[in-house]
Amino acid sequence: MIASTAPGCRGPLTLSQALSQHRRRTGPVFRCAAEVAPAARGRGASRLQRRDLLRLFAAGLLVELLPGGFGPVAPAAASETRLRPWSGTSPTGVALDATTGARVALDDARGRTVILHFFATWCGPCRAELVLLQEFADRRDDLITLAVDVGEVDARVKRFAGEIGWRRPVLLDRDRAVARAFGVSALPTTIVLDATLTPRLIAEGDLDWRTTAVTDPIVTLATPTPDGRRQACIDATC
Repeated sequence: MIASTAPGCRGPLTLSQALSQHRRRTGPVFRCAAEVAPAARGRGASRLQRRDLLRLFAAGLLVELLPGGFGPVAPAAASETRLRPWSGTSPTGVALDATTGARVALDDARGRTVILHFFATWCGPCRAELVLLQEFADRRDDLITLAVDVGEVDARVKRFAGEIGWRRPVLLDRDRAVARAFGVSALPTTIVLDATLTPRLIAEGDLDWRTTAVTDPIVTLATPTPDGRRQACIDATC
């Protein structure tokens, strides 16, 4: 299943469309499922997809479309996306180059709550969310907010960050290794780490950073308890 990147479109793209876009080489192999004709669905579509799987495999594209090659699925709508408790593993030794040329190690952020926001320039919802995320981060000096671009050319990422006015570090996950280590399978994905750098919260899909339903669990995680320790999110609905 492949992500839709056109604004307002949430469904998957058929493999035949992906192959067609790759041949044209006019951009990423992502399109809106709303463009899929109804006649292409059903039993005939299943046969078509089986045939296209073989063609994509021969073309060397399958690694990009299957989970092992990081094929993002369609994100949920912002109004439906919520942070939920983390249930995956906790990667260690994470370090990436930034667009500034510096090497940024996650260990350097130990002692503060960290927001890791995985995105790509082709992802329509990512652009709008990054603007809102930055507005939230500007109000929270107690947080470290890092944007992590997944698998794109450096120059494109730098240009994109300039276009949206992003003022915080942009890390380059060129080979997608960090995204895989965190189990990221959709863009955008947000992961919140506590002061010990243990992942606590995750959201797959774009979040509305203007709402307290999104920000309160993070603020709670970052707020010290009376004895000076950091709180963890214990509400299963957060």
